[in-house]
Amino acid sequence: MKEVIHNPALGITPTRFIEDDPRKKGRLINGYPILADLNHLDPLLEENSISEIVISNSHLSKEKLNRLTEICKSRNIDLYRFEVSLENISTTAPP
Repeated sequence: MKEVIHNPALGITPTRFIEDDPRKKGRLINGYPILADLNHLDPLLEENSISEIVISNSHLSKEKLNRLTEICKSRNIDLYRFEVSLENISTTAPP
């Protein structure tokens, strides 16, 4: 998540977070509040002007991902998945 927050080249400015674990509601991630979990997302979307949602959890279940996709489609909200990958660029063949 630090990459999203501290990399201006991504063009993403987070303002709040949703978290799958409802026990984390009210906590902060790098100074940004956790406002809701997926089960309580609808009221958050009604009360706030949100145009984009970025998923940073690579382990989100297919069921939850489908639900989030439908919520975003119904409200005209862009949905993105942020992924960090590790690419091996070393060569195993001798020069």
